[in-house]
Parts: sequence; C-alpha cells; structure tokens
Amino acid sequence: MFEFFKFYKGFLFLAFLLFLFTAGCGNQGSVGKEKVIAYVNNEPIYESDLKRSLEIKSHINPTFQNSPESSSDELNAIIDKKLLIQEAVEKGLVREEKFVNTIKTFWEQTLIRDLIVSKKKEAKDSVFVTEEEIEKYYGDLSWRVIFKVFKSRDEDQINSIYNKIKTNIEIGLQDFETIGPVGYEDVNSQVLLKAFDLAVGKPQIIKEASDLYIIMVISRDKVVSDPIEELRPRIEKRIIALKEQQLLDDWLKVKREKAKINILEQ
Repeated sequence: MFEFFKFYKGFLFLAFLLFLFTAGCGNQGSVGKEKVIAYVNNEPIYESDLKRSLEIKSHINPTFQNSPESSSDELNAIIDKKLLIQEAVEKGLVREEKFVNTIKTFWEQTLIRDLIVSKKKEAKDSVFVTEEEIEKYYGDLSWRVIFKVFKSRDEDQINSIYNKIKTNIEIGLQDFETIGPVGYEDVNSQVLLKAFDLAVGKPQIIKEASDLYIIMVISRDKVVSDPIEELRPRIEKRIIALKEQQLLDDWLKVKREKAKINILEQ
C-alpha cells in the first residue's frame, strides 16, 4: 500500500513472471482493436496492460486485493513508467525502440535503470549529508513504532474521519490499517518516514501526490543501537539514497505536470 515509487523497485521480476507478459503478447497483431484506457504524450496505455500488471501484482503479493483504488494506483504507476521510458529514449539511452515482445520487458527494466543511474549522476554534486542529519537518523534508529494509517483520495472523507478520531478514538480508528512495530530502516514509504517522529496519539493528515493519509503513532518503544561511529557509513549511504529518491520523485512530479496525460473513462 505504501510502497512509494514502487514502479522502480518492482521491475526486476523473477524469470517465471516474464511468462505472464509474453503470454499476453501473442495477440499483438490485433493491438489496434484493444481498448485504450489512457494516453501519455499521445502514447496509448491499453486495458490489457493494466490487467496484466494487476495479475503480476497478485502473483507477487497473495494478499493483494483488486479494487477501483488499487487499479487506479497501478494505472498511475504505468503512467510514471511510460514517462521514464520516454525520457530515457529522448536522452539517447536506447539505440532501437523496436524489440521483440519476449525481451521488451527486460529492455524497459534496463532502460529505466540506466535513466535512474543518469539522474543520480546529475544530482551527485547537490546531494550531501550533514552531521545534524546523521544524528537525527541515528536517533530515529533507537525506536520501533506502530502506526495506524488510513488512506483516501476523498478530502471530505479524510476530514470526517479525522474529526471522529478527536471525538472517539476507538470508533474513529475502526477502518485504519495497523503497520508495525517497525524500525526506521524497515520503512520504505516516504509517508511513514515523514510520520516517524509524530507524537504518540496525535493524528496528522499527510498529503502525498493525489493521496491523503491520516497517520497516528500508537506506540513507540526504545531499542538499543550500536555506537554512532560504527553505523556512520551505513547512515550516510542511506541518507544519500533517500535524497536521491526524493529528487527523482520531484523530477517525475514535474514531468507529470508537463506531460499530456489523458485517462479515459472506463
């Protein structure tokens, strides 16, 4: 649910999952008859693309539940993937655009990986780590936290539930998901990283892209960490990785704002 930037990290699938892609490629000759559900800079996304992506998601995560919201999230991930590939092609990271369908997926994975490497090189001079950041990160390693999380794109619903929590916490938290206990380095979600330092019992609304979250820390337990000097290299590496990811997120957000994206009614 909270795998921010999941479209990058999910590309390197196990080999057996490639079958799910190639199995759907046998009817490519009739692609013109397929239903188009969105356009990204005039490049179509087909209904079969979304269905195949959801099928892969269900194979990777047996608890995955297909819903209008999860379908919308997956469609947005496909849109972001299209933008990345288009950018990589524009930057000349590919010599040919036409590949047989059986290797197209691996080509896309490699292309996006190369683009991310290129973007990291561009950001190298602007990404650095301060002593204050190292000390804060080290301090966060000393805690394991349990979150209550509610996600919606409906601002009225978010505000209504937030007000319920203020009146009656037990009733207000009925539809919340419990996450944890987790340590700081167990968290991959940018949303939860932002919420990691929240005071216990104090709900907060956090907006991330088109999603709204109500997050409340319900417990915070102290744990023992190794000395800071032993962890310093790992901490610096992790902070740099988080900053690089944030820069990539920001860049992709700008690309989405500038791109001509048209999601058709289904």
